[in-house]
Amino acid sequence: MNVRASRALLFESFAAKTRSLAATRSLGLSMLGSGYQCCYCAQSIAEVGDDPVSIVLRSASDPQASQHLWAHALCVFRMVRSAPLSLVLPEQLEMLPRKLALQSASPNEVVLPYLQVIEALEIYARARRRVLGWEAWIRKPDGSVGHSDAVPGTGDLSTLDVQQAVTTCRRSIDEAHSAWNNSETDPGTELLFCVTIDSA
Repeated sequence: MNVRASRALLFESFAAKTRSLAATRSLGLSMLGSGYQCCYCAQSIAEVGDDPVSIVLRSASDPQASQHLWAHALCVFRMVRSAPLSLVLPEQLEMLPRKLALQSASPNEVVLPYLQVIEALEIYARARRRVLGWEAWIRKPDGSVGHSDAVPGTGDLSTLDVQQAVTTCRRSIDEAHSAWNNSETDPGTELLFCVTIDSA
């Protein structure tokens, strides 16, 4: 496989949102049902926004040889920085500035460090979107991320109005962040906040 040629095609495919996106998405979902994962982050891909996105690799020496890979739109934005892409992220991420969305530890959900999640909450509040709650994730020194039971998060805030929900969420995040910084956690382990909002 000629890597240079393959990269050129990948950029072309994503700049055009993959010319046969509708057909490849249908194919991709049937394949995903058999356990296919994002070729960048190795997580499973749900059908949301423009996910799953298809990448087509072709050989420069054999034009008939090709292979489909599958990815999250957010992972593609992370990896392809020098080409214009027109891909839609999952709604909660799509509402955020692209620079902020790219800092999410998950391509499917809003999972951000303290300062970034506070910024996201302010954006959701201005858009009048109710925050349903948050749960704790952690990022270990080796870069791995996952859920954590060490911090309780919130319960369901769906019965609160928009302002009450964001105020409650903000207060509990502040408290969790402060408690985490004063606790004897493993050095280099970072507390992240996974925020969920209601659907439009």
